[in-house]
Amino acid sequence: MPPQRRAKARRTSAKQPPKRAAARRESEVARLRALDALHRMRAQGLSLTQAADRALTTPATVRKYAGSALTRAASGRYRAKPWDRLARTLNVLTPRGVEQVTVRDSRTASRIAAHAAAVDRFLKTGDARALRPFRRQSFRAGKVAFPFLTDLRTLERLGNVGEVSFEDLYALKG
Repeated sequence: MPPQRRAKARRTSAKQPPKRAAARRESEVARLRALDALHRMRAQGLSLTQAADRALTTPATVRKYAGSALTRAASGRYRAKPWDRLARTLNVLTPRGVEQVTVRDSRTASRIAAHAAAVDRFLKTGDARALRPFRRQSFRAGKVAFPFLTDLRTLERLGNVGEVSFEDLYALKG
């Protein structure tokens, strides 16, 4: 009796994303959660375990993706350094709308977040006082300088056409 032949499984790339792309996305989500935990450690004074729990991740994941931003005390507890040089891709408001920009330190990311909060406040209330500290200010990403957008007419125009959205400051790569 001849041996049975197995039917070859067909790859359906159109129906499912490749496994590598899915793994890359999962890795990026884990990295963003680690950055969230790091932020919680700094802003709320939480321990690594508490911050990881609230960011829906594990301490091991935080150490893996943000380990260079942590320091270990003599007691063995981890503490967040005051700032770090971890790269982050953020959604930044420009005169052309929202663009994705990669910044290389937490201080710049914090300034961008403060600007986004000021723009959001202006668009919701019409109060432009929060934008004053950003006038004639900019930040660098690589070799490119990005001025903070403070022109009220441009902000209103972008807000009216729906270009301004602050659901998430961090942009997913890939």
